[in-house]
Amino acid sequence: MSSIELLTIDPANALILKAFLKALAQLDSFPQALQPDLKQLAIAIANGETKLAADLEDIATTNESLNQLFQDEYSRMLLECESEGERPGRRTNQVELDPTPPYLGNVAAEILSSDDPSKSAQKNSDKLDQAPPLLDPTIIVTP
Repeated sequence: MSSIELLTIDPANALILKAFLKALAQLDSFPQALQPDLKQLAIAIANGETKLAADLEDIATTNESLNQLFQDEYSRMLLECESEGERPGRRTNQVELDPTPPYLGNVAAEILSSDDPSKSAQKNSDKLDQAPPLLDPTIIVTP
């Protein structure tokens, strides 16, 4: 695979995506009403066709518990970035390509398209923390 095939997820969107998935992992029970929207989002991510931040915020606001967890997680992660001297949204020229992904976009698509995204987010929590903000569309299997 060449690095040209990889799509970069904007750092600000990557932070929002991680916060959303971590919030999803904290839900006591997954609200099934969100399933169709999450599957659509997974397809959109796989195709690089989403306004990620806006789409995630729209989905989060449809469920009060998820929205509160999402806002809390995003605030926590934002403070953590700022305390480490990072600014989400700042691009760097340093991109490390891991020959054995998971890339954030691929992990997100896998979680969002699963039958129980909350359990899948819990299971993949370590991958979320370590995954670079990239997407390899050649290895996405859309639902």
